[in-house]
Amino acid sequence: GALAAQGRGDEALQFATQLTAEQQAKAGGLDRLRGTAEAAQARQAEAQGALGRARSLFEEALVSNPDDPWLRLDLARIYVRQGAVGTARSMMDGLLASHPDMVDALYAGALASMEQRHFEQARAFLARLTPLVAADAPAARLANLLAAEVAWNAGDAPRVLTLVNPAAPGRP
Repeated sequence: GALAAQGRGDEALQFATQLTAEQQAKAGGLDRLRGTAEAAQARQAEAQGALGRARSLFEEALVSNPDDPWLRLDLARIYVRQGAVGTARSMMDGLLASHPDMVDALYAGALASMEQRHFEQARAFLARLTPLVAADAPAARLANLLAAEVAWNAGDAPRVLTLVNPAAPGRP
């Protein structure tokens, strides 16, 4: 985790292979550790402009962590940059089909849709997300801010004002 987060994926992977089986299990298993290290390497490759390498590494990381919505979002962004928009959409749709109430998948799906300017789909994801996070004030606020960003990007200024300041004078 920490080494991978610092962009030291190779070191993280080497360290992970030296852990005992019990230690690896506590960390989520060697496959998960390998996937985390590959994702860190992919982000580093992307930062260096090596999109092909980043794509390959993200795809390898996804084999180890297929239900990681943020990893899927990273890979979807690479696909978009390489012109494979349909593949990017199916990357997020596949996870949401198998995990329709996964909060992080709905957040990531809404972000991906917004970035691809599919505002209606982003709104649909947010509509599914809102009841799931209603009892969690910080998560609900984050969902509300994301909804405001979607509205802003869609050119819906009145909706933005309602979302950002729902208790403004003159509002019900």
